[in-house]
Amino acid sequence: MIVNRENLIELIDLEKWQTLQDSVSEVTGMAIITVDYQGTPISAHSGRQSYCALMRSDMEFHRYCEKCDARGGLEAVRLSKPYMYLCHCGLLDIAIPIIIDGNYLGAVMAGQVILSDADACDLEQICLHTSAMEKAIHTDKFLKEYALLPRMSMKQAETATKMIYELCAYLSSIYNKNLAHFADGSFSNAENIGHSKNSKHVLSGMNTKEMNHLKSVPSSLQGASNMSGIKKESENYAALNDFENGHSSSSHEYDNSIIGPAISYLHHNIGENLSVKNMATMCHISPDYFSRLFIRETNEHFNSYLNRIRIEKAKLLLSASNHTVQVISDMLGFSDASHLVRTFKRYEGITPSRYRSQYIKK
Repeated sequence: MIVNRENLIELIDLEKWQTLQDSVSEVTGMAIITVDYQGTPISAHSGRQSYCALMRSDMEFHRYCEKCDARGGLEAVRLSKPYMYLCHCGLLDIAIPIIIDGNYLGAVMAGQVILSDADACDLEQICLHTSAMEKAIHTDKFLKEYALLPRMSMKQAETATKMIYELCAYLSSIYNKNLAHFADGSFSNAENIGHSKNSKHVLSGMNTKEMNHLKSVPSSLQGASNMSGIKKESENYAALNDFENGHSSSSHEYDNSIIGPAISYLHHNIGENLSVKNMATMCHISPDYFSRLFIRETNEHFNSYLNRIRIEKAKLLLSASNHTVQVISDMLGFSDASHLVRTFKRYEGITPSRYRSQYIKK
């Protein structure tokens, strides 16, 4: 069988996997969900915290949650090992890659816990909230649920991660064992390794005895030889994350102490209604004076600079996400999708849809 990204569901018995996932969640105290390579869930949440359920019930926060899932999974496969990070809310999350037959099919995402010694740990925070989102999470309904979140130390988190990692490695070893049996004729039919869409595949070969021997599984995965596409995708997510956190390739560190904070605010809040007037108000100067300082500092008029930065971010979103043009226009502060299309074409010479299709073909 040729394994590809689309058939993770084809390779496992989801019912058995869910039972196993529920048990691991109960033992470790972590919430767990299994996602495909794009970050889309293929299992139900096990032990999901009410705080995170509240987050995912909001469309804007849900988008950030899925972004964390996808980026975390891609980083894990790029490194060929579990990737521990902080989500957009500052909670500990862990991505453990599922690599079978040299292909990254998805990841087990665990976490939703407060890391008690987070200050002593150098973990990346995937993305940051806008100012409006930051204000929203400090309302009573979010604070009440946040107080109920479990806490654990980094050492406890690493122990739980090792357990889940071995489970994912075991999934791969079962597939490879079944494939070897099929090659030498030991199987009477192809269903045992997932050749039929109606069969229950890799996990069907797991009996109670095998499950009890999880700890004997090797603790590391072999590096995949055909991960160039995944690495490229991971780098795009990293670039997108850097941009959202104000670390894009377009430098915005300016010496001018008067307008410097406004330019930084622009990069961190690109989706808001930004204008010379409200930027000038932020700097406590007149719009005319702000415009003169801005041109002197950036060599661009404010609107030209703003549009260029928005188009730079639009290109990242088109290449590193599945968001529609309408959604991207909303995220970047354009009045509507047609406004984004016109502006994009003026700067890039092609439409956003054409840009995305050309990128996918590369």
